[in-house]
Amino acid sequence: MSINEVLDQAFEALENKHYAEAADKFQTVLAADPTQVEALHYLAVCQHALKNTAQARDLFIQAAQLNPSDADIYHNFFTCGYELYGQGLYAEAIAYFSAIIELNMDNLEQSWIYLARSLRHSNQANECANALNQAVQRYPNNFPLRLENTFLFPQIYFSTTEIEGWRKRFLQKLSELDSYLQPERIEAIQARGIDCDSPLFGIFAQGLNERETTQEIGRIWEKMVPVAQSTPPPRLSASDKIRIGMVSPSFWNHSTMHYFLGVIQTLAQEKDLELTAFYLGGNQQDAITDRIKATVSHFEILPWHLDPCLEILNRCAPDILLYLDIGQDPFLYSLASNRMAPVQCAMTGLPMTSGLHNLDYYLSGKAFEAPQAQAHYSEKLVLFEGPIVTYLPPPTPERIKTRTELSLPEDRHLYLFPMTLFRVDPEFEQIIPEILRRDSEAEWLFISYRGLEKVLLEHYQGVFPELCDRIHFLPWLSQPDFLSLMAQVDVIMDSLRLGAGNLAFQAFWMDTPLVTLPSEFLRCRIGTGLYQLMGLDDGIAHDQQDYIEKALKIATQPAYRQDLRQRIRARKQILFNNPIYTQEMAAWFRTVHASKD
Repeated sequence: MSINEVLDQAFEALENKHYAEAADKFQTVLAADPTQVEALHYLAVCQHALKNTAQARDLFIQAAQLNPSDADIYHNFFTCGYELYGQGLYAEAIAYFSAIIELNMDNLEQSWIYLARSLRHSNQANECANALNQAVQRYPNNFPLRLENTFLFPQIYFSTTEIEGWRKRFLQKLSELDSYLQPERIEAIQARGIDCDSPLFGIFAQGLNERETTQEIGRIWEKMVPVAQSTPPPRLSASDKIRIGMVSPSFWNHSTMHYFLGVIQTLAQEKDLELTAFYLGGNQQDAITDRIKATVSHFEILPWHLDPCLEILNRCAPDILLYLDIGQDPFLYSLASNRMAPVQCAMTGLPMTSGLHNLDYYLSGKAFEAPQAQAHYSEKLVLFEGPIVTYLPPPTPERIKTRTELSLPEDRHLYLFPMTLFRVDPEFEQIIPEILRRDSEAEWLFISYRGLEKVLLEHYQGVFPELCDRIHFLPWLSQPDFLSLMAQVDVIMDSLRLGAGNLAFQAFWMDTPLVTLPSEFLRCRIGTGLYQLMGLDDGIAHDQQDYIEKALKIATQPAYRQDLRQRIRARKQILFNNPIYTQEMAAWFRTVHASKD
């Protein structure tokens, strides 16, 4: 059989996705001719499909070196790297994109971007910054690279000095981006579109007053995406009802809807309100989506493009427009820069000011804001009584799993940090070892998240290695198992800068004490507010040392812990299905709407 015939058989097997068979035949071809470029190229594709990523990378490199002008080699090499990135295999993706860049293949800008994103998701923020600085120097007119470089933040901070350094870098890059955005570049930027993470997400965890910073972000954002509509549309028809629009990309079984489903259901009971849910994207739909559709008066899908979004919103002509979670996506930020309703509000799905001048009000709760809180918001702050939302009880498991069923020790004190790992504060480097040293029966629990557990554990092993066998990273759990976990631990530990919201409600629903250290900002005051509404203060710390002392007391004193659980159980009903917040909001809608008539 000739080499060409074997090659034809190899391609037939590859087309049928018989990767092992195709790989054998490509290897047969290469045994006869080691420089056969097609065999090298497509053996790389096969090895990638067979999860042999190191071999695949080396084969792609050999093929590209033999035929550097073959665009298909680059296309498949990049596509395979992008696939690894999408699977969260960041180390392998870094190796692929680094090789593409070193080979100086075509369309390098995208490889630089995904190399940077892979490094960032691996918490190699300094390496990511170096890569982006090199890329911007090489391609000074590449806007996506500049944007990526501007909004780069670490996944986890390991010191307050690191927070300060990255903040200084961000403000400098923001200023550079502002200078770059000259009128002659704006049209090209608009045509290409904006592809980056939420412009607000990176500063969430820094724990500072972000009013001026978000206002500066908003000003610069409007240079990139100029405001298309500055005045609301006229009301198209007379109605005795107030039209309330709610915008979110999260009208499905998402944490945002765990927060707001009760608000939507309570507002829908108000006879003079007409609710419309504007679902951005509309891609994920489930039982929660169906409940919302059955509750609201109208349900609209908004596309990921500004002009058709404005057309739909103008047709619906809301009197009051609510952005439930503006921090979720950069397109939301662009949309909210426009004026589609006489009254536009941000809500607590973004526990921080937006900085946008076309958002008029921020709707929050009295129990959750510090006295000086208006200074933290560019919007006018409106405070309602009761819980910060009308929170529906989470669906309790039919049976709470035992510690044994959850693979937890029965005879140890369990301290759970249930938040995603990017909320781990630098101070836990001191908090965790002190708790583990003072409580010899303590075990510290985290929830694994996108490989960051490896980064965090490696850091702690360099600081207190003798204690790290008592730090555990649990797998991501189903909602019933997660609630069972909350019920079975001794104490839940709040973050210090970006604290629990949904998780605080869930902890109290399971009668489990939360230890929280409130800051002056909403994003770390929700646990405190819920305690105060229950008339309890056992878990509210005054400083970092008190945070440690309260956790130790709850975990190590069974009688006290059981008494606190009972007091939470007796008083928690005020936190759930409580319509006061939403009813006050409805009354405020009437007042503010009347003032606009």
